[in-house]
Amino acid sequence: MGVYFPKYKTFLMLKSCIKALFSVIRIPILHMDSQFIPPPLTGLTPYTGNFTQLELQHLLKRTLFGASKDDLTYFSGKTLAVVLNELLNPITTLPAPPIKEYTTSTSASAPDTAIAQGSTWVGDLNNDGTVQSQRRASFKKWWMGLMINQDRSILEKMTLFWHNHFATESNDIGNAQYIYRHHQLLRTNALGNFKVLTRAVTVDSAMLGTIEYKNSTR
Repeated sequence: MGVYFPKYKTFLMLKSCIKALFSVIRIPILHMDSQFIPPPLTGLTPYTGNFTQLELQHLLKRTLFGASKDDLTYFSGKTLAVVLNELLNPITTLPAPPIKEYTTSTSASAPDTAIAQGSTWVGDLNNDGTVQSQRRASFKKWWMGLMINQDRSILEKMTLFWHNHFATESNDIGNAQYIYRHHQLLRTNALGNFKVLTRAVTVDSAMLGTIEYKNSTR
């Protein structure tokens, strides 16, 4: 019978526990689990269940901001593959930019009198705080209108998803043009490559201007 020193006995117990743990979750460690089975690489099992009006409504509620009667009527009778193809492959072009629908401020030190009512302000450089506040409000109304009047695709919901993921605060950014360009970046890459989007957001003017980013040491 062997003699176990306290430290060696503790090591054996720890090794046994680790081996038991990783044998359960099927991850090899230090070659202790020679029966490791790699996870399948075939993806999710295709859905083969019913696709009635009930399933259609559920799908639209998950991919759109609600399912209107017109949406249900439009997709009714189509196969699941056809519905998914339309939802996941938007064909719409970029929406027209926000416009000056606000009244030119008389209290601004540099009012944007050069921008006519109904014209877009996204290309006009103006750092006046009052004007920027009006333009931030203009952007929010514009974006809300896009979500309310969404097309039949997942694009609007994914744009909002990425905005929440790469969280920015308009008051921290300040400049409405930066906010608009940041939004366009999220929109154009909403259904694209995540790595490409992440790299672009990292050097985006709006993200660079946030308090959290400026205070980051990483």
